[in-house]
Amino acid sequence: MADRNVRPTESENDRIVCYNPCGNSLARFRATGGDGRMADNQQMQIAIDGLVAAGKSTVGEMVAHRLGILYVDTGVMYRAVAYVALARGADIHDDAACGAIAATLPLQLLPPTVDDGRQATALLDGQDITWDLRSAAINQAVPIVAAHPRVRAALHVWQRRLAAEQSVVMVGRDIAAEVMPDAKVKIMLSASLDERVQRRAAEMQRHDPTTPVDLLQLRLAIIERDRNDRDRTLLTPDTLIIDTDHLTIDQVVDRIVEVAHERYG
Repeated sequence: MADRNVRPTESENDRIVCYNPCGNSLARFRATGGDGRMADNQQMQIAIDGLVAAGKSTVGEMVAHRLGILYVDTGVMYRAVAYVALARGADIHDDAACGAIAATLPLQLLPPTVDDGRQATALLDGQDITWDLRSAAINQAVPIVAAHPRVRAALHVWQRRLAAEQSVVMVGRDIAAEVMPDAKVKIMLSASLDERVQRRAAEMQRHDPTTPVDLLQLRLAIIERDRNDRDRTLLTPDTLIIDTDHLTIDQVVDRIVEVAHERYG
């Protein structure tokens, strides 16, 4: 079992998030040649929300890289809670049980350690669970787990701490409304159901090109996920909605970076 308190140095990793309620929370970043132009003493907070397969993670990672700041995908945290709950045989419908797991989750998020398409490496007590978090069982469980008030309250504490410690691009469902309400850049990514089905199918094919994707089942799964996530996907009056259906990823990233420069200087 890896020592969860080990802190890689900046020379080892450009960005590291160590999300560990059992011990200390660490989130560090080092500019990686991005084009961020904020004042030296100003922290940049960028909140990106959206429904499943709207492109949040891909866009968020690219924006963070362009600006040379930390990237945090909060969805991984909720998936990790669901993973632990299932592994322990806990009742995923039990708010108290899942909340206790969220409050004591020994999860570390590191830059990619394997070149297999992952955005980050997720370690649970030192074990690589990155792709386990994308299994069908987790996909089914995470909307239930993520709906629990105690789970969200516990994870919000750590998400807010990460956002308070350094400049960050954070993606999720309620980042602008609940986690970073004072962020000057709040984005909601929108895309049609057809577009999101195609994007998620392409992602699944890249990860496992030998397994065919059932587009009808995938469509139904996304519709169900939308229904479950509706109450947790929150907008604020100052959120900029970007319809990505007819935009390339680079165009979406360019727009968000432009807004960041406008609002943070």
